Amino acid sequence: MSLNKALVQWDGKSKDKVIEIYHRFYQGREFIAQLLKLASDETTQVGATWLLKHHLENNPRSVIDEKVFFELLFSVSQSESKLQLLQCLPYVSISKAHKKPLEICLKQALSDDNKVVRAWAFNGFNELALSHQEYRKKADAILVDALEQESASVKVRVRNIIKELAILERD
Repeated sequence: MSLNKALVQWDGKSKDKVIEIYHRFYQGREFIAQLLKLASDETTQVGATWLLKHHLENNPRSVIDEKVFFELLFSVSQSESKLQLLQCLPYVSISKAHKKPLEICLKQALSDDNKVVRAWAFNGFNELALSHQEYRKKADAILVDALEQESASVKVRVRNIIKELAILERD
């Protein structure tokens, strides 16, 4: 069975099954490229982005094609996939070429109906500011505004970001 077929057959819910798929198909360097390709297809998008996030969390030094990653982030149609790609941002380099398009994407995500997507869009602004210092003031202002305007569940993520920033500033 191929990775594509396994993702099509996955029920979209079982974490155990998707982890089983990961262990069965993880195959070194080509794996990330294969996941990015599968993530561009709506039938495998959620599973492929889940596997990508899982892989990057467990292999944070993995090399990912930044151009392909950002094209995918800017074009995904499913909210769950958008969320998982936003959660991948800490593991992806943000070049000068992608900082402005990422900013636009994150601004759009801040008004998403999905609260968790919004929460991770705030995190994305922080990641953008960590990579490009000229975004620090803007990111900080966005985080402070979120503490006043967002739902409680989003505020939790924002507070965690602010706590992490305080730790970084002490180092």
